[in-house]
Amino acid sequence: MPDRCDLDLAISLDLSNSVADAQLEQAKAALTALAEDLQGYPVRLALHNFASDAPATADASNQALPLTALDAEGISLISSHVADLQRPASGAGGTNWDRAFAAVTSAPETYDALLLVTDGNPTQYGSPAQGPGSSTDVATINAAVTSANALKAAGTRVIPIGVNDNVTGAGLVEFRENISQVSGTVEGSDYYVGGFDALRQTLVQIVNQNCAEIDLQKSAQLAAGAYGYAGDTVEYSFAVTNTGAVTLGSVTLVDQLPGLSEITFGQWPAAAGVLAPGESVSATATYVLTSEDIARGYVENTASVTGTPPAGDPVADDDDETVPVNPSSSISLTKTGALSEGATGAAGDLVSYQFTVTNTGAVPLTSVSLTDEMPGLSEIEFGSWPSQPGTLAPGESVNATATYVLTATDVDAGLVDNIASVTGNPPSGPPVEDEDEDEQPLPQTPSIELVKTAALAADATGRVGDVVTYSFLVTNAGNVTLRDVTVTDQLPGLSAIVFGPWPAQQGVLAAGESVTATATYSLTQADVDAGRVDNTATTTGTPPQGPSVSDEDDETVTISPTPAIELVKTGNLAAGAAGVAGDRIEYAFTVTNVGNTTLTGVTIADELPGLSEIVFSQWPAQAGVLAPGESVEARATYALTQADVDAGVVNNHATSTGTPPSGPPVQDEDEDEQPLPQLPQLTLVKSGSLAEESTGVAGDLVEYTFEITNVGNVTLTAVDLTDELPGLSAITFGEWPSLERVLAPEESVVATATYTLTQADVDAGQVDNTASATGTPPSGPPVNDEDDETVPVPQGPRIDLIKTGALEQGAASGVGDQIRYSFTITNAGNVTLSGVELHDSLPGLSQIVFDAWPAEAGVLAPAESVTASATYTLTQADVDAGQVHNTATTTGNPPSGPPVDDEDEHEQPVPHVPAIDLVKTGALEAGATGTAGDLVIYTFLVTNTGNVTLDGIVLTDELPGLSAITFGEWPGAAGSLASGESVSATATYPLTQADVDAARVDNTATVTGLPPQGDPVSDVDDETVPVEAVSAIQIVKTGGLGSDATGKVGDLVTFTFTVTNTGSTTLRDVVITDELPGLTAITYGQWPLSPGTLAPGESVVATATYALTKEDINAGEVNNTATVTAVPPQGPNVTDDDTTRVEITPTPSPKATEPLPSTGAANTVGLALVALTALALGGTALRLRKARA
Repeated sequence: MPDRCDLDLAISLDLSNSVADAQLEQAKAALTALAEDLQGYPVRLALHNFASDAPATADASNQALPLTALDAEGISLISSHVADLQRPASGAGGTNWDRAFAAVTSAPETYDALLLVTDGNPTQYGSPAQGPGSSTDVATINAAVTSANALKAAGTRVIPIGVNDNVTGAGLVEFRENISQVSGTVEGSDYYVGGFDALRQTLVQIVNQNCAEIDLQKSAQLAAGAYGYAGDTVEYSFAVTNTGAVTLGSVTLVDQLPGLSEITFGQWPAAAGVLAPGESVSATATYVLTSEDIARGYVENTASVTGTPPAGDPVADDDDETVPVNPSSSISLTKTGALSEGATGAAGDLVSYQFTVTNTGAVPLTSVSLTDEMPGLSEIEFGSWPSQPGTLAPGESVNATATYVLTATDVDAGLVDNIASVTGNPPSGPPVEDEDEDEQPLPQTPSIELVKTAALAADATGRVGDVVTYSFLVTNAGNVTLRDVTVTDQLPGLSAIVFGPWPAQQGVLAAGESVTATATYSLTQADVDAGRVDNTATTTGTPPQGPSVSDEDDETVTISPTPAIELVKTGNLAAGAAGVAGDRIEYAFTVTNVGNTTLTGVTIADELPGLSEIVFSQWPAQAGVLAPGESVEARATYALTQADVDAGVVNNHATSTGTPPSGPPVQDEDEDEQPLPQLPQLTLVKSGSLAEESTGVAGDLVEYTFEITNVGNVTLTAVDLTDELPGLSAITFGEWPSLERVLAPEESVVATATYTLTQADVDAGQVDNTASATGTPPSGPPVNDEDDETVPVPQGPRIDLIKTGALEQGAASGVGDQIRYSFTITNAGNVTLSGVELHDSLPGLSQIVFDAWPAEAGVLAPAESVTASATYTLTQADVDAGQVHNTATTTGNPPSGPPVDDEDEHEQPVPHVPAIDLVKTGALEAGATGTAGDLVIYTFLVTNTGNVTLDGIVLTDELPGLSAITFGEWPGAAGSLASGESVSATATYPLTQADVDAARVDNTATVTGLPPQGDPVSDVDDETVPVEAVSAIQIVKTGGLGSDATGKVGDLVTFTFTVTNTGSTTLRDVVITDELPGLTAITYGQWPLSPGTLAPGESVVATATYALTKEDINAGEVNNTATVTAVPPQGPNVTDDDTTRVEITPTPSPKATEPLPSTGAANTVGLALVALTALALGGTALRLRKARA
């Protein structure tokens, strides 16, 4: 339930037959009073009801009342609804918790909690209702638990309120057990049990747990000026806060500390003793310390606060506080420092220190002394002491001074840091001491200075590559040492800067120190073109603290220019030209900048008539621009005329011009004389490719084409073509330009042939071969040419693996069952694969066995396959996992290139069949007779009957009084059973009288276990242990005359009856009967338990009286029989009787003083004899004699 007061609560009221009319009225009154009690609470109530169904009837008056606010209107509505609630017919008056929970779950509104008010155990479930109707069975409570869990899952807490007026004894134990199953095990929190008369208070208590709360905070301190001695005052402060959601009245604060003053409250927020939610009130009290407090060292006590909410019991809180009391001694030192006036923080400056010593304790201090171990510190001089030197009373202080001369190390550190210590002696105990540290900052002014100079080397001419030498002078111009001193110069191409000797440590300059460095630089073209080199150097140094300091200096070096240009012209007949008319001469021009400055506007001029436009190739940088040493090439062509051929030479001049950065243009010229040679020549171009739609497999065709061209300047005859490739078809020529086997200059002929690929070609990845062509010029030896051709054959090495697996036929997915794996490896490429292997890393897999290979083992030609197989035995881990997952990999080596591989994974499902079995047996302990207290020995055998491991195995038996269940040795880990494993357990149970009376003990045990996946599995087993009961009863009857009885008519005989239960079962309706006419009613004495009931071994005594009659005296005895009967728990009634005889003996009358009158002589002798006989007997005597019937 949420931890707040603004709650939406549902109450479901039990209207079953077992709720008496008066009890129902009590419940109605409690609900109405609850609404009135909670008026103003931020709580809403909804009312439901149930019996065999929910609502208990279909009448409008029994329909659920939705959430209703507890204002005046809502209270009236709740009161009216409660008053109109109707009982169901007796046939529908069962107790159906299942429907009660389901009705609340299906309500169109949600609740923070359901308060289920019920007076008995559930007897029905479902709709329409089913179940025992008069008792609770497993199905009934399971249905209730399921519905309660569904309601909880919707966010509603279930709080049963068991009204126990109608449930007692073992029924009440069962009642608590059932309630706890739908809520929780803690009475007073998860559920409540009480009578109808306490219902109202219980409901209010539940609400107040969230709504009514109070908080107390207590603090204490010694009064100002108090040191913690006897007689000093402790001041207490109390803060009381209403931390709940309803107003609290009668707020009371108590503190039982003896001697504490009266607690005084501050201003209340409104009325005294009343706190609204969130309001607080403060209070104070004082206490005078005693010598006992001082001896103890502290004062400890607890205060308590209570407040009464609008309804229900008061709420309370307490807080304790401990005040230490121990007079203390202490001393304080404050140390400060500063540079003397006019000091700048340089070495030799003075630092002035001030010390203040104060007695901060509660006792005077003597022998106060001050020390400071700083090397170089002057002597410490004290100022005026408050009284005697070296002595300080509590609160007194004394000042002292000292000075210190700064060193260079201090300045570099940027501070002077040291610690002073003070000590003093209290009246008793060890000295007290204190120390203070002063960190005196020193101003640091780091600075560095750079001077840079430069000059060309003595033999330098101002050309690219000439060396400039730079010098750098670095000086520490600050007041602190600089470290990591460096010089950098971003001039591209500058050499490493080399330092000269350092004053001390490398990279370190003390204030005022200097170091020199040098570097060299080779001139670039840009420098020469610019006529100068400008650059800047930077020096940096790291002071002891703060950022680095730096300085820079620039320098300019002047350079003199010398511009110049050069032209080289060459000419050649174009490739294939034979020197005939129309052939072209290809001219090449090379222009080079041979000066030291860049030239712009570079051009070439050539006046040869018929020369083509001169075309420049790639310029080194920008078109028309050449840096010193750079060149550019240009080309032009010229078509030979017959006159050129007749002359046998072509002769002409070209001129190059360029403009330097300053001054007039520069130029150069060159001439070329071109001879025209006789050049017979032919060329052969051979090409080949796979035929269209060929894929590069053995049997595919390669198509070759040959082109022969006369590239000379004379006609060739007897032109022929040969190719030695084995298997090549005949070479077929196409159409000749004129005569067969004759080619004029620039004429060509084409020929073709074909070739069929072999597997060796495919495995090689190519077909290599060479063709040769020949031709005869008009004069001179034949000319020839050859061309080789490589036709690539695409290699597509590939290997495929298909892996399958299945459980062996008949396997049940248990440990030891086998999976059979099959593997098929196929060469899916176009080249032969060798070294074919198959690997599977599944631990426990058998050796992989190959079937027959197509040819050589480990070798597969394209499209060939091989199969293999292996087996694997399931482990418990596999079964628990529900699958076996593994991957196989195959590899093969193509003729070239890396190996190829493929893998295939297989996941073999292993069905989970979790199951658990419980076998429970029980028997009376050897020698037991079936009486209360005898032990029943229970044995439990738990077996994992599934195929997966079960963990978290729990065995429960709800039999009240059963001992703890003790497990025997587990096969493995406690609480865990592998498939097929078992564990046994035992428990004992002492028979109760109820068990003996029932002649049996019935109970059920449940075992649950958690499989690797899915819901827990469980099993139950019930056991009935018969108890051989013996029912028997005994009566003992005695009787006698009273002590003053004389045996006359009317004397009383008192009979005593002792009845004993001599069996082992409880007997009820015990009745004594005695048919003696005239016997008074039999009066029973005190019964051991309840009237008419005797437990085994118990007895009861009864009495009755009887007045003697004349017939009894005449008979000389009273003889009669008493009978006792009783009803055992089972079987026929038991009975016993006992007969008692009370003998009566006549007693003579008092002695005669006169003769008896005689009425006739004949009677005198007879009467005398009678009289004498009577006297001789001496009166009447009674004797009792008992005889068992």
